[in-house]
Amino acid sequence: MARTLLQQAWRQAQVEQDHGRECNCLTYLAMAELGASDAIAALSYCGDTTVQNMELNGCNLIYHAIAPE
Repeated sequence: MARTLLQQAWRQAQVEQDHGRECNCLTYLAMAELGASDAIAALSYCGDTTVQNMELNGCNLIYHAIAPE
């Protein structure tokens, strides 16, 4: 349920071009997947565009925590 709501919030943030909220949603989505022991799903939120947005908004900590070296 939480993942579904976070995904909806992420899509809404994308529509509104609210990059700060988008970054927060992506961070929480990745953390939720890590909490469910699904690192592959967590990495799915770290695609090229996502990484750029996260770094632009100072939210690269979660990416560096889960991305392979």
